[in-house]
Amino acid sequence: MQADHSSRLIQFFQLLGLLALIFWRWATPFWRFRDASFGTPEQRSANYRHNRAQRAILPCYTLKWLIIAAFMLTVLQVYSAMLGQAMEGSAAYFCAALFCVSSGIAFSFACVVIAILLASYFFFTQIKD
Repeated sequence: MQADHSSRLIQFFQLLGLLALIFWRWATPFWRFRDASFGTPEQRSANYRHNRAQRAILPCYTLKWLIIAAFMLTVLQVYSAMLGQAMEGSAAYFCAALFCVSSGIAFSFACVVIAILLASYFFFTQIKD
């Protein structure tokens, strides 16, 4: 009985790790790029050319993060409205405040990712090899 429970827990965490990897690859393009700061000059140049060729995917990922940011902003507004209606000190107030802060942090994170994606796109577009 105990072994069955622990094997199910292990399977659950393996599935959770797989879902996290799938989300990471769906949401961020950084795994597609190569490190151009190490190796011989020829290797660095080849890695930079590869990164420049990959820049075409950055607008798609920027659009994904714009949608995520808009969704987080909408969620933030919903929880702010709930926060205004809940009685201070109640469990509903605490939950609304917690979710409001969490969605605000997620919105800020999405804005930072958008800035990084745009800066990377403009860098690879303007700077030649």
